[in-house]
Amino acid sequence: MKIALITTGGTIGSAVTDGVTNVSEAADIELKKALLSATEGRDDIVIRPAADILSENMTPDVFRRIAGAIRTALNEKKYEGIIVTHGTDTLTFSANALALMFSDTPIPIVLLSANAPLASGGNGRENLAAALTLIREGLCGVFVVYANEKDSVSVHLGARLVESDEMTGYVRSIGNVAFGSISEGRFVYNDAPTNPFPLFLKSPGRASGFTDISTDIVTIHSRSMLDFDMYLSPSEPPRACVVKTYHSGTVPGAAGKYGIGSFIERAEMAGAKVVLAPVNSSLAPYASSIRAYRKALVARDISFGTAVAKVMLALGSGMDVGEVLEREYAFERFGTR
Repeated sequence: MKIALITTGGTIGSAVTDGVTNVSEAADIELKKALLSATEGRDDIVIRPAADILSENMTPDVFRRIAGAIRTALNEKKYEGIIVTHGTDTLTFSANALALMFSDTPIPIVLLSANAPLASGGNGRENLAAALTLIREGLCGVFVVYANEKDSVSVHLGARLVESDEMTGYVRSIGNVAFGSISEGRFVYNDAPTNPFPLFLKSPGRASGFTDISTDIVTIHSRSMLDFDMYLSPSEPPRACVVKTYHSGTVPGAAGKYGIGSFIERAEMAGAKVVLAPVNSSLAPYASSIRAYRKALVARDISFGTAVAKVMLALGSGMDVGEVLEREYAFERFGTR
C-alpha cells in the first residue's frame, strides 16, 4: 500500500526532555520507522508534515494547513489511505470537522494520537499498527483509532468522537459506542443498532460543500448558577453561541440572567444565533427548557463537538447554520439505523 502520513505534532510527535513533553524534530522519522516496522517494510510511507505543534495550540491557520495537506493527498489519487497524527487535547474538534469536510473521501483517512511519545512507550505504536489494519479494510470516511488503557484499539467514526475523559484522557464515541475495534490484526465491526453497517462506508458519501471555518463563535457549558450576562458583549457579539446542555437535554431556565430565555432574545437582537446541543430527540423535553427549544436552534442526536464543528464550518462556508445542523454528512447522527 502507498500511504500518506500527515504529521501535525502532538504527543505522538514529541519527546520528553528535562521532564517536559514537547514536539520533537526527530519524531517524524520515528513515526515512519514505527509504521515500516508494523508492516515489515511492505508499505510505501510518504511523510507530509503539515504542522509541528502541541494540539492545544491549534489555530485556524494550522487547521487549514492540515485540511490542505489532506486535500492535496486526495487530489494526487495515488494513496490507498491517509494517516494523520494529532494531539489528543483537540482531537475531538479536528476529527469532527475533517469528517464533515471530507465526507466524500474515496479512501480512509485515519487520525491517531498517543498517550506518550513513541520513545517513552505508551500506545502510539499500537495505534499506528491499527491504522494500517483499518486502511486495508477499504472503508471510505474519516476515522479515529485509539487504545484506552488495558483495552483493544477502538475504531471511532470521526464525526462521532466526543471530548476525552477528564484525567484519564480516554477516547470515546458518542453514547460510548465505538464503530469497531482492531483485534489480532483485523477489524471487528461493532454491530450495535446505533452504528451504520460497514457496507454503507464501502463507497464515498456526498460532498459536504464545506470550504473553511469561522472562529467567531462562543461555546457555553451549562452549569449551576450560570450567569449568561457574562457571555454576550454588546459591542462585539459573536455570530453564534453554542450552549452545551445537561445530559437530559436541559439548559438553565431560571428567570433573569441565570436563565437562557432572555439571553437568546438578546443574542438574536445582536445578530447571534444560539444553538443547543446535544439533544436526544427520543426523550420528552423538560418544562424548564421548552421555551429555549422554541427560540434557539436545536442540534438533535449529534454530540456537542459535532455541533460546534458544524456551526464553525457553516459560518466559514457561507451556509445556513440551521440547515447544516439538520443534514447528515458522515453518519454523525446517533440513532438506530
